[in-house]
Amino acid sequence: MLFWHKMRNNLPTDRRVLRAIYNEYESVYPGNNYEDGVKGPNDPLLEIDLPRIAQKLGIRPELLHGILYFHLNEVYGYESRQNIYIQIFEKVADNKSNCINFPYLASKLAALDEEFEKMLITRVLSIFAIIISVFALSLKIFS
Repeated sequence: MLFWHKMRNNLPTDRRVLRAIYNEYESVYPGNNYEDGVKGPNDPLLEIDLPRIAQKLGIRPELLHGILYFHLNEVYGYESRQNIYIQIFEKVADNKSNCINFPYLASKLAALDEEFEKMLITRVLSIFAIIISVFALSLKIFS
């Protein structure tokens, strides 16, 4: 898998970007023990360290910012019923910069993971079907 990734290019997929952010910040969300009923300081917007995430992905921070701000906001942004535009990434919010809407990120990542698993199962079954077909054809030819 690593060979195939390096052969294609070094640009991360949406799923890889979201997974890197999720893995890095899952332990600090929402920022307090929710048992006391008080909203945590990281809920729902969580400030992220773009250079650190970019380094983990093997890209420049400016590229990661562009992926988050221009691409992922375009793909996953929507207008709510209350006419509020919901984005996955905010440049500035609540005196914080470079914020991720963490619950929204988690839900989109779950959907991307589910889609990836379906595609993986389909690929494995297709490869298995090809192997069986080649085996059956070789039996027919050599018998």
